[in-house]
Amino acid sequence: MGQLVADWMQAKADDLLANVFGYSALQLGLPDYDLMRKNRIRTKVILTQDDLNHRNPAPTDTEEESISTEDLPYQKELEAIYYQRKDIPPSDSSNKNPEDANQLHLNYENESVDLVILPFTLDCYAQPHQLLREVERILLHEGRLLIFGFNPYSLWGLRNRFSRFPYLPVPNKQQISLQKTKDWLQLLSFEIDRGQLACYEPALMSSRWLSKFAFMNKAGNRWWPLAGAVFYVSAIKRHANPNLVGAVNFKKPKKALKPAIVATKNKF
Repeated sequence: MGQLVADWMQAKADDLLANVFGYSALQLGLPDYDLMRKNRIRTKVILTQDDLNHRNPAPTDTEEESISTEDLPYQKELEAIYYQRKDIPPSDSSNKNPEDANQLHLNYENESVDLVILPFTLDCYAQPHQLLREVERILLHEGRLLIFGFNPYSLWGLRNRFSRFPYLPVPNKQQISLQKTKDWLQLLSFEIDRGQLACYEPALMSSRWLSKFAFMNKAGNRWWPLAGAVFYVSAIKRHANPNLVGAVNFKKPKKALKPAIVATKNKF
């Protein structure tokens, strides 16, 4: 099941990012999957939980410290779904200190990145909306944002909710639904240009049984389009441009002349 999600995510990233151009690209999480491999941007950075990839960006003039990713506690949780590791407990947002999340700051200048990829990152971060705001800050105007996430209203989500043992690396209460993701993007002036749900099969660990339910994945977009286990959203950052209305006329309007009755003499 995990390999099914990984293959779908990699295929979508290869197709969507092949023609995205710019000077700098950033991927937050899942360093074992280079989602930017088909992209032709020269400077590519992947941030992990423990340390940075060797392709660190150049420090800014105001801050020479290296980028810290200790505030992104998602790496171990996300690896569970791909490597099928049973020894990793699901993350619990109640045990995370909100004060640590408030200190999130990516070591990038404002509007300095052309492409940002969040592979299931919002689902595992304690303050997903704040992380999205930080991404909006560093993303250039007309820059692209690609988000992958779990759908809590899918067959996988239902099994994860009612199962005795957690089935997915992210609890349902932490999963950001597609509609909520779209609402957050619109609040931050992003324009959504495409998206898709996938993986409509039941949550089965055996590849043999998954192949028997492959017909559900083919018919899912038509018969139950909102029940996909995972989704992606691609958005472009826009700036709200004010409308010019011209100079405002503050002159008081002239009073209109009122007709008056004038007495006339009878000449007869």
